Amino acid sequence: MKDSIFFITGNPFVDSGIYAISYWLDKDIEEIQKEDLESTVDELTNLYLTQQWQKSMHSIFPNSLLINTAVKDKRKEYSNFLISLIKGIEPINSVGGCIGCGRRNTLEMTKTQVPLTGTRKLINFFSYGKGGADYCPACVLAIQFSPLLYCNGGKRFFLVHSPSRRFMEQLANDCIQHIRKNWAAGILDEGYRNPVNSIFFIAEKIIRELDEVEEKTPVRLYYFTNYNQGPELDIYDFPIKVFSFLVKIKNNHLWERWHEITQRGFIIKKEEVLEESEHKNKFNFVYNNLMNNKNILKSFIDVKNKKALGGWKLLALYLQEVRGMEDKRIQIIKELSHKIALHIETQNDKNAFKKFVNAKTYSSFRAALFHVIHKMSKYAEMPLLTLDEYVNYIVPDTKIWKETKDLIIFGLYEKLHDWI
Repeated sequence: MKDSIFFITGNPFVDSGIYAISYWLDKDIEEIQKEDLESTVDELTNLYLTQQWQKSMHSIFPNSLLINTAVKDKRKEYSNFLISLIKGIEPINSVGGCIGCGRRNTLEMTKTQVPLTGTRKLINFFSYGKGGADYCPACVLAIQFSPLLYCNGGKRFFLVHSPSRRFMEQLANDCIQHIRKNWAAGILDEGYRNPVNSIFFIAEKIIRELDEVEEKTPVRLYYFTNYNQGPELDIYDFPIKVFSFLVKIKNNHLWERWHEITQRGFIIKKEEVLEESEHKNKFNFVYNNLMNNKNILKSFIDVKNKKALGGWKLLALYLQEVRGMEDKRIQIIKELSHKIALHIETQNDKNAFKKFVNAKTYSSFRAALFHVIHKMSKYAEMPLLTLDEYVNYIVPDTKIWKETKDLIIFGLYEKLHDWI
């Protein structure tokens, strides 16, 4: 077989284009040859010249042959540009100056061909005062295909990238299928304009679609525009431990329970009646807390209605995968909460219930525990908990007593729902 043209580089624009080409041609990346690329030229050009795609090109490839009003025959000129890139592709070397692959000789490219690289007017932007960024024809060609994997983010675009080949292949499959079915609809638009909500939607969607998912999969979202008057870029890294948590949710068939938690994360005023698209872009404190390594334990507890949400299995997965809590500690606190619940229900000890729910300080939380210990000592054969359990698992550090309290409240709401 001939030498491969493409390999995965780690550059998000180049890699997205390579995966797009692979699924556009329905060929493995390593099998793609120049004649395959030549067969895509007319189809890609015709796609980009449709009305909806033309609108996006101003913010992806500004002043390019696709949109420049000075170019009379855009179809011919852009096709010739793609063909020239294909003909200019050299074999892969051991070294090279290309910013994308680092394995080939280069051309000088600007933001017209490669998003977010600057213009020739800003000479100081480029190395050695050159008139552009160093990219080889193969990488520039791949970048021309990269919009096929973008998602519409309103005034900007979402570009999702991962070193996981399986993840990117599924993303490419979804995007290319959409384009094939909706040729003139433009860049894939799921209705998301909020980047945090969008990256959760994309991660969950791909996890659910794949038969097998690597748990420790890094995912990064680029929220960008290459518009001439104001190029912008924000980067969002999806926490690997949150990705692992979502994979465990899939493997344990807990999606419905999980969505019970996430839907409560949207901050919506009582009087608001929202369309689905508006709902998608409301601030979600569950998603934002997960992105920023903040605790979402309180989201499992509906204080107003005194309900436990999600169930212990989902809660335990969150505590293990995201919070890194020891399984033994989770089990001991769970058993403790159930013992307290049994005492409250059988003894109708309303005072104990109130003490736990209303505990605002460590001392008041400890007083609630001692209250139940004292009451149970009058009739129970075994103590509520041992000193070892209290010191090593219930409150191993007084700074985390609120976490223990919330877990106990969760257990009380779960077991005492009818009693309450």
